[in-house]
Amino acid sequence: MAEFARYRPRRRASGAGSIDVRVAETGDAGAIAAIHAGREGVEIEVSRRRVDGWLASPGSVVLVGEVSGTVAAYGRAARLEGEGCPEGWYLAGLVVSPRFRRHGIGRALTIARLELVAERADEAFYFANERNRATIDLHSALGFSELTREFTVPGVSFEGGAGILFRIDLDRRA
Repeated sequence: MAEFARYRPRRRASGAGSIDVRVAETGDAGAIAAIHAGREGVEIEVSRRRVDGWLASPGSVVLVGEVSGTVAAYGRAARLEGEGCPEGWYLAGLVVSPRFRRHGIGRALTIARLELVAERADEAFYFANERNRATIDLHSALGFSELTREFTVPGVSFEGGAGILFRIDLDRRA
């Protein structure tokens, strides 16, 4: 089971440099897979296959956050359809490399993903384990609100805590 990073609200790191957010390219797959494998505790080959699938999927957009030319984080937006959850665009898989945390990269990636989704839909969703306070606080500050704890997403489990589904109305987002 992947563990959440220790959450330290209001603690800011210094010296990250400028953050560049852009749509991921095929050449970023190795760096994204390394971050994913480190977070999930799986072999790099497993992560690489997953990342290649995300990059090839027409219903998925992957963004990277770079600091001084180094891929420091990734975040996805994907269209989900399935029993147990609302159909629509979801923010998913926001992971920041440990050495780059607390620099605002996650926030920059989340804002950029919301802008991309707003071009495609009037609302967005995301779900999180209730234990992941860092992501809940980040998304709440950007306008997401809790929709329900009674939902399922095919292939997703919330080990060690309950899942929470959040929603944002993109028409009303300022």
